[in-house]
Amino acid sequence: MRVFGHPVHLMLVHFPAALFPLALACSLAGFETGDRSFAATSFYAGAGGALLGWAAVVFGALELPKVFEENPKAVNQALVHAGINVCVIIFFTVTTYAQLKTYPAIEPDGKALIGLKAGAICLMMFGNYFGGNLVLKFGIAVRKPKK
Repeated sequence: MRVFGHPVHLMLVHFPAALFPLALACSLAGFETGDRSFAATSFYAGAGGALLGWAAVVFGALELPKVFEENPKAVNQALVHAGINVCVIIFFTVTTYAQLKTYPAIEPDGKALIGLKAGAICLMMFGNYFGGNLVLKFGIAVRKPKK
């Protein structure tokens, strides 16, 4: 699916890729300072990343049949990319939802959750490597210029 000629999935994936690390940075700042405003910012960044991440999943899933048709060699990488990033989005969805219990007075994250967020972001970067491969190596979602 495209909007003004641009693939929607590729437009959406940048939001969780930016918002999840922001959530981690704010979690670290909240842990170090005890300032709840950092915890709240981490919550909103995680929520925004999760919501836009789920939207990216939907549009990516809509693109998957085209990968099967047009480039069967890329299917395994597409499935690995999707599987890894869905796990990351599930993680941030669950952790953000858990924070709703204390909303609006969200407490700063502890060391364990900060470590898990860091691990999830590393996993996301690994999954995004496969997504980048799909575009750069296999040309998925890239329109060939008209001659």
